[in-house]
Amino acid sequence: MAHPVLLAVDFSEPSMKALEAAAALAKDLEAPIVLVHVFDPIPDIPEGAWTPVVDPSRPYRFERKVEEARELSGQWAGRLRQEGLDVTTVALEGEIVDGVLREAEEREAMMIVVGSHGWGGLKRLILGSVSEKIVRRSRRPVMVVPAHE
Repeated sequence: MAHPVLLAVDFSEPSMKALEAAAALAKDLEAPIVLVHVFDPIPDIPEGAWTPVVDPSRPYRFERKVEEARELSGQWAGRLRQEGLDVTTVALEGEIVDGVLREAEEREAMMIVVGSHGWGGLKRLILGSVSEKIVRRSRRPVMVVPAHE
């Protein structure tokens, strides 16, 4: 069996563009796709709060995030399967970049495909770029699909 194309998604518009690129690549290479979404377990902090607050509703909110992501993963995988592709979905909890890279290594992915939000300036400086971190740290080839063509 061919090594898979690993598609890292956050269910945003750039991720949808990455899905389209991953589908085309997988078809050309006759490879399966592993669709990965990583949950960052950072606690929910109320807007305007300067210090973390223990939120008794957090477990419920986190469970809702997990349920929603599983549902979206299933929908996105269904779209790929309609195109005749073999798709596996994976949902992981942890630091996003570490999770994507670990999964790529464990699955022996031929390539990682990820969308880029195209943030610049201060927002990028503060938040960093997941796609950039994946490119810098990956031992596997990475295709970054830009938010805007």
